[in-house]
Amino acid sequence: MRICLVSETWAPDINGVAHTLDHLSRELLGRSVALQLIRPRPAEGTPGRRTPACRPSCR
Repeated sequence: MRICLVSETWAPDINGVAHTLDHLSRELLGRSVALQLIRPRPAEGTPGRRTPACRPSCR
């Protein structure tokens, strides 16, 4: 199965959406789902986490 998640917020933002999507993406990856993320590009110099095995598409 392939899933694409689209969000206006992602880590390192700290809010309910970012937290929920982080947990959801990790659970989907644990179930061998091919996952692509479409999210905002982090600001220059912002430390960010990458969800393992995801193909991020920053716009």
